[in-house]
Amino acid sequence: MLRLFAHPLAILLTLLSGCDRHISAQHSEVPTASSTAELDQNGNVRILQPTSAELSGLKTVEAKIAEIDRRYPRPEIPKGVLPSKAVRMLAPAIVELADGRRFRLDGVTCSATGLEYLSRRIVNPETAVLVVPLADSTDQPIAADVWTLEESTGQTSYSSPVETALTSGWCDVQTGSSSRHKDRYAALVSAFSTERARAMSDVR
Repeated sequence: MLRLFAHPLAILLTLLSGCDRHISAQHSEVPTASSTAELDQNGNVRILQPTSAELSGLKTVEAKIAEIDRRYPRPEIPKGVLPSKAVRMLAPAIVELADGRRFRLDGVTCSATGLEYLSRRIVNPETAVLVVPLADSTDQPIAADVWTLEESTGQTSYSSPVETALTSGWCDVQTGSSSRHKDRYAALVSAFSTERARAMSDVR
């Protein structure tokens, strides 16, 4: 049988990928402990309710994120930025757009494995990216905040792939970073240190 989102880590990563996610620019999508699903040997989908352990884990995640949001408010969704398409990711944390421009993800560096996983979120035919170059960046490629944008059933959702990468262990806070998000990023890494280690050990 193939079980979807059954592993606690999968649930955690699914939740984390949406912890900074918004439906439209006005409304936040609150993470909830929803049902899981599995495919039986005939390919039929069966709905499974989350276990008590999974519910407890989700509540822990929500509490951690709420505390970080309280101490270091999450960045606002950019307005008036035209969406672009990403075509590839380069080490240590550079995104290349379809028009040839390259931008450095502000404040982070990623391992080769982490970059591969991150690219699956950013370099996707169904995903657009919003790139906000930092005005005070002088290095090349220019540092930028990057959001992903997806549209489904008439709704638009935004998320921060960098925060997902940090909580998943794909990327780390850049040493000596002057990013305006460095305190929030460091708090995410610290709060999810156990989950980060587990996630990366599972993909090795």
